[in-house]
Amino acid sequence: MRNLTQVFLDSAPSRFKLAFGINKNVILKSASNDIKRDKNGVKINKNCYLTFMSVDVEENNKSIAESTFSYFNIDKPQYATKNFIHQFNQLIEVAKAIVPADGLSSVVQQLQKVLSDDVALFMEIKKSPTPTAKLTKKIGELQNKVVDTFVKAMEPFTGEGSDLVNLIVVTGPKGQFFDLPREDKGFISKVEGGRKLAVDAKYVRWFEEKDKVQKDTAEDIGDEEIIDEDEIMVDDEQELDDI
Repeated sequence: MRNLTQVFLDSAPSRFKLAFGINKNVILKSASNDIKRDKNGVKINKNCYLTFMSVDVEENNKSIAESTFSYFNIDKPQYATKNFIHQFNQLIEVAKAIVPADGLSSVVQQLQKVLSDDVALFMEIKKSPTPTAKLTKKIGELQNKVVDTFVKAMEPFTGEGSDLVNLIVVTGPKGQFFDLPREDKGFISKVEGGRKLAVDAKYVRWFEEKDKVQKDTAEDIGDEEIIDEDEIMVDDEQELDDI
């Protein structure tokens, strides 16, 4: 007989999406790096599909709403370095929040091993704010290895295996297209013993002004200095459960 909780988790009402702001009692329902295509059969230029679901903890974790977030494939030299490091750091934060304490070290070590196995490439990435087209292709390949490793490592901790978290969902400057925040940290936290989350004022402003007519502006995440490259490697002795 199937576990009642899992039945609820598998039957999320897809018409309900996670709301803007802080969503409470959320789990990672699934993680996938499968290729997806649009209605015309064209390959979507994204990877690492993370489906988060808010649940009713008083009703056997019955699903309330869910949303799937993803990352763009790296193919633009101008943003390749920052986008790669940003995604890596966000995935580390997701793991720290989702994975129970006794399984976290294994997940983080698997992700770090992907970098250490090709440390020369990683060092080249750090030293190249705007890489060549050839290096950009290598970064894209490394991105795919990281995501495949993340998906496999996180599989036991999705659905029922996921710790409950609070998750921030925001919009871009135009107030559309709900997504994870651009920051590397402070967007996800364990419900029990985790850090208090807060929505940055800029996201609130963008959401409140979403109905105003605005001019088109560049919105690539690489526009902003969002991380410190030196933070990408998590030290083995670093506190991992303070989230």
